[in-house]
Amino acid sequence: MLLLALLACTGSSDEDPTDSAPTTTLDTGDKDTTVDTDTDTPTNSDPAEDSAIPLGIVTGEAVDEDGQPLRDILVTTCRGSCISDNTDDAGWFLLPNVDPDDYPLSFVDLAGQYGVAVPLFMLTVGPGEDVVLPEPVVMPRLQPAVPVPEFPGDVEVLPGVTLTVDPEELWLAPWEPEGVLQGASPPAIPALVPFEQALAVWYLGPFKSISYAPMPLTLDNQWELAPGDTARAWVVSYLDAVWVDAGLMTVSDDGTVLTGAAIEELTTLVLVAEE
Repeated sequence: MLLLALLACTGSSDEDPTDSAPTTTLDTGDKDTTVDTDTDTPTNSDPAEDSAIPLGIVTGEAVDEDGQPLRDILVTTCRGSCISDNTDDAGWFLLPNVDPDDYPLSFVDLAGQYGVAVPLFMLTVGPGEDVVLPEPVVMPRLQPAVPVPEFPGDVEVLPGVTLTVDPEELWLAPWEPEGVLQGASPPAIPALVPFEQALAVWYLGPFKSISYAPMPLTLDNQWELAPGDTARAWVVSYLDAVWVDAGLMTVSDDGTVLTGAAIEELTTLVLVAEE
């Protein structure tokens, strides 16, 4: 459990293959601040100058699919260093002293007491901004886990969501369950998804797992799109702290599936209709 807490708060571990870049440089105006990602401690020769930067606050709440508050959910923003809080009895959290920037915002059930997926979104915090999430973040129950194949092949991670996985290229985050893929889908499109034409959202896991080779994505055409119609897949990259265009998907000639995109992280996946 200690390992999981460290991973969730810092985004790094001895086993994490993403630790090759030990520092991140943030532009703070007149002077660069170097953040040591191993210690999460910002360093700067002029602390008084840093204190002049207006910091932000982020508040919100986490609930389950029935709208009930979830206690002790770890809510974290990370950009070199991390700021975290655990939700209270009413499901609320508060992240103070947040530097202006764009952040991946994650919601993790550290204790595994609820059996819910990990929502991950991008969040923008402006100088001195008090950001209140526009609605509660719903953490849906995980669907039954599926084993990672022994050889390269297709895995239906969720109903209608299939990844082509090479187990030799897959790095799974080192917490339970081991050797499996999993995920869930929220009951509605979350307000933190920035795409007006979003058709569906999925949370894939284990959270922060990656593949060194792109994993082709196949989706069942549950939206009754016509053959040849297109939609675009997007994912939130925890590693790069951006929304990543995973590729254009096209409906097959028989109208049954969409193909063409590929992902490299098990994270929030969004399908967006093309105008």
